[in-house]
Amino acid sequence: MCTMSKDAISLCVKRQEFMDDPGLLQRLYLHHKGFTRIQNLDNFTQVKELFLESNSLTKIENLQNFKHLEVLHLEKNKIEKIENLNCLTNLKYLNLAQNAISKIEELESLTCLETLIISQNEISMTEFVKNLSLIPKLRELDLSMNKINCNPESILCILADCRSLRILSLQGNPFVCNNKMPHYRSLVISHCKKLSQLDGRRICSEERRRCNAWGEVVLNGGTFDEANEADRQELIKIRLERSQKNAERRSSLSQSRLSSSSSSDRSSSIGSTVLESVKRTFGRTSLSEISHSSWSRRNIDIELDNEAEDWENSMKKYKNDVYGWNRVTDNSPRGID
Repeated sequence: MCTMSKDAISLCVKRQEFMDDPGLLQRLYLHHKGFTRIQNLDNFTQVKELFLESNSLTKIENLQNFKHLEVLHLEKNKIEKIENLNCLTNLKYLNLAQNAISKIEELESLTCLETLIISQNEISMTEFVKNLSLIPKLRELDLSMNKINCNPESILCILADCRSLRILSLQGNPFVCNNKMPHYRSLVISHCKKLSQLDGRRICSEERRRCNAWGEVVLNGGTFDEANEADRQELIKIRLERSQKNAERRSSLSQSRLSSSSSSDRSSSIGSTVLESVKRTFGRTSLSEISHSSWSRRNIDIELDNEAEDWENSMKKYKNDVYGWNRVTDNSPRGID
């Protein structure tokens, strides 16, 4: 056990952040220190993330001045009650896993709260989680490994009222493990219309459609057999739509290939026309003498310059040969009389 004294906090800050000015801190790490109380944090109220996990805390206290706090880690402590969090109006992430909490309460004022991790606690009754629907922006909820063993319909109604819920974890509770809720996954997905992940598994669009069809029958008083038949019919419809999309995709692909081949034929005809015009202009004997790279005017000009240079060099050579022959003729002895 250890007291959260000012000296202990300053030592933690110097070791982890290497700074002396507490006003510059954005994160405060006070985890794994064995602290028994939250205290002496008046100089750190500007932080946005506070890590207090893996201590021996028994009560949430002395956090009323943390107006800028967005992330709060309190997991792996000995907390028994959720309290004194009403002033944290900017809080977005709250982790209370592995404590001794038996009721979710006093979170209604946390209007920015998006993630609540409260797994491995002592929550057992549905009435202890009914306040979840009062958290307006709650997107992620982890209630796994608790002791909820109540009527499944009541917990489903509470979860359905959480309009912003996207990620949910309920595994490890008795009502899930003891098969008190047959077709558990289908029921939860059909009730929570915007859910995208359940117990760590993503909910794809096809599963969403099938669960909605299944749940519609159940909610209208149908039997599980009728719901299973509705699920099967929806699966047949999904497969038919998929095959139609594949056929359309193959058709569009073949059309694109035909258009590409016609464009290549058109480009080859244009190229042959260019070659013919170049042949007529420059008097080439065969089209093979003109390479593909000389189609552009620049390359043709370069080729003409090279030909002019070759012609000039040949003329110089001819003149030198003629001049040298005349000189030899002038110096040669005259014929013998």
